[in-house]
Amino acid sequence: MLMGYYLINIQCFLQITKENNLWMEYIEKLQDITDEEDEQPMEEIYNELSRLSSTPMEINRVTDSDLQRLPFLSDQQIEEIISYRLWYENMVSLYELKNLQTLDYYTISLLLPFVYIDENYVEKRLITVNNLLKYGSNEFIISYNRCFQQKSGYRSYSDSILQRYPNRKYLSEPFY
Repeated sequence: MLMGYYLINIQCFLQITKENNLWMEYIEKLQDITDEEDEQPMEEIYNELSRLSSTPMEINRVTDSDLQRLPFLSDQQIEEIISYRLWYENMVSLYELKNLQTLDYYTISLLLPFVYIDENYVEKRLITVNNLLKYGSNEFIISYNRCFQQKSGYRSYSDSILQRYPNRKYLSEPFY
């Protein structure tokens, strides 16, 4: 039992470490692509990202200038993050980043160590008709069927025929 606890903790720690090391791998790839004489800017980028990962930004309060400090985000991605937040008010979960078309899984994984959501700041959206209409994608379909020819069950019959054959006349409305 105790051994299983330690294995789970080690696995969780390795997963968190992997997410944090992902941006370091990005810097290494970026450094391989650039010239060796640009070593000073790479060191500055590494120091900046180290500082930002140690103090992540609250995504509902972050500005576009804050996001521009992250070298892996394009201007289009930054604009989409800001406009999504303005359109839908505050993000409730970081999983909402998957709704943005310009952000792929790799970019979201790079972004996660640098942002968080303050649970006290976020107002949970109640499920109301107004919120469903504003934030949901809804369809309202009405269907009405009625034949042009009158069916025999809806014709008028005399009382003597109805007493003899009570199931000859439909009791419901002529639409279904």
